[in-house]
Amino acid sequence: MRKSIMDYLFRWMELRFLSGEQLLLFTQQSAVVERQVSEEANQATANISQCFQDSYEVGDAPLCVTCGALMVRNSSCHKCANCGGTSGCS
Repeated sequence: MRKSIMDYLFRWMELRFLSGEQLLLFTQQSAVVERQVSEEANQATANISQCFQDSYEVGDAPLCVTCGALMVRNSSCHKCANCGGTSGCS
């Protein structure tokens, strides 16, 4: 089963125009690319889940006046994780 028209076309061209050793090299490279894409997808999923975990710590934190990033709670104040600025507390 193909995921898109482009995928179908490239698979068709692969079977139509490549043979023997060329086909073997192409399929090995395809497997490497698929593994890399899978690893990148796993990393992106981990980054998204970390973002959601961080959002629990942030709550309704203000934006940093220096860099504009969302600040995180630091005791009774807020601290910018990006530039280190604070919301007025020392």
